[in-house]
Amino acid sequence: MSFIQKNLKSIILLILVITIFIGSGLYHLNQFETSDEHFWRLERIPQYWTVISTGNLKQTYINDKPGVSIAIISGMGLPFVSQDRSNYNSTQEFTMTLNYALRLPLLLFNGLVMLSLLFWLLARAFNKRIASIGIILIGVNPILIGISQIINPDALLWSFTTGAILAFFALLKTNEKKFVVITGLLTGAALLSKYTANLLFVFYIIIAELHLIYFDISNTKKWLQTLLKNYLYIFLISILVFVILLPATLFDSSLFLYGTILSPPLKPIIIPLSIIIALFTIDAFLLKAKLTILLARIFKKIQTLILYLSISPLLLLILFTLINAWTDAHFIILDNLKEVVADTQKLIFPMLEGLPAPIYFLEEIAIQSFNILFALTPIILLFATTTIILVFLKKIPKKYFTVIIFCTIIPFFFFIGGILTETFVNIRYALILIPIFAILTSIGLDTIFTILTRRGALRLVYRKGSCVYTTLFYTFLTILFFIQGISIYLSAPYYFNYQSTLLPKKFILTDSWSY
Repeated sequence: MSFIQKNLKSIILLILVITIFIGSGLYHLNQFETSDEHFWRLERIPQYWTVISTGNLKQTYINDKPGVSIAIISGMGLPFVSQDRSNYNSTQEFTMTLNYALRLPLLLFNGLVMLSLLFWLLARAFNKRIASIGIILIGVNPILIGISQIINPDALLWSFTTGAILAFFALLKTNEKKFVVITGLLTGAALLSKYTANLLFVFYIIIAELHLIYFDISNTKKWLQTLLKNYLYIFLISILVFVILLPATLFDSSLFLYGTILSPPLKPIIIPLSIIIALFTIDAFLLKAKLTILLARIFKKIQTLILYLSISPLLLLILFTLINAWTDAHFIILDNLKEVVADTQKLIFPMLEGLPAPIYFLEEIAIQSFNILFALTPIILLFATTTIILVFLKKIPKKYFTVIIFCTIIPFFFFIGGILTETFVNIRYALILIPIFAILTSIGLDTIFTILTRRGALRLVYRKGSCVYTTLFYTFLTILFFIQGISIYLSAPYYFNYQSTLLPKKFILTDSWSY
């Protein structure tokens, strides 16, 4: 049986998702403007390609983001646009032509290349069922389609970062060296998009530590040594990608440091991060991993407590957010929230003044989460919550505890980080959380489907053979596909402005993001 015959249903599903993603994105593609795009369209992208062609590599630093991945992918459309404006009837015609030429490569790249890669990585990191569910939740998603229409570093940051995280999960599961290379390449591409991607180096350590707690490892010393070597290779590959495609950093070390280890997200924690890596290295190569083995034994004894303490905050946060919205914003206002915050010189929430410090901090986190939680489609938000509840009900297999804990604690990096840096976190700043929640939801939906098909009358059907089971599963995917598609229909053509129908219509959390 050929590869296509063996994976025909998965290929058809992927083609449908890509078709919806690109087809929706093509609609209205050149008929809107957003702020900051003109800088990329008229200055930064042309500058990058000009200095590359002339060999003036010192000028490849076009922005502090640094946004080079946008310049490379989006810039592929430049040759198809005449720069002689006399060839156009108006400035508007030139702008619309240029918009289409530079936005189309982004949309096609995320749709054709990255969705295909994410589907494969989901299958390798988990299984084909979760991959099928996950790619629908990610690919048939209004906000991810919307950002893929906009010439901005975030348009590629979300897909590269998601791919890098999934590749690392696949590496821990399979220990195949190709995932070291893939993780490194995607990490480097993410670094070229936006310096926020440096948090990946922290995420990898968190994932590895969770893996140590929730998986049985026969030879901890060998595992730790291999892990540290792979971590080093991933770092070196990502840095190599970074400097090759951003050669200006070779001439100015400050630019290199700002884009990597001394970037704004990493700089405050680079010392403790370095100490942790150094201690594990000493333990692995000089102390025969005795310290790691001891820590693993201790944490394994309290692994259930760690699990519940990790997932409870997000569950409580989601429940509070929904209750607050559904009780007419009884606890925290939802009217013009961004404008209220913007009126202050610092990140101050006037509606919380006078509260005790611990309560103030908790409600700050809640406010920071509103934009993100209500940017999730209803099926993602509700079933991400269901996934957490299924963990408490002991219905989720232990092999998924690592990814579930990771997906439930990572949002707080953004919420608390926004508070510490005095930044009001809008959805653009935390786009990576949409795929993170989608992965969490996929595990829950897969578990629910498995439970339903192994009980009652369906239990007999399930035992009759894989053909019936497969038919049921793809019927389930069709329903999921349709429900997700409704969100795209309701938000067209301004997909990036999507807000969940779980948020009462009287409230508007997002602004137009300068549409």
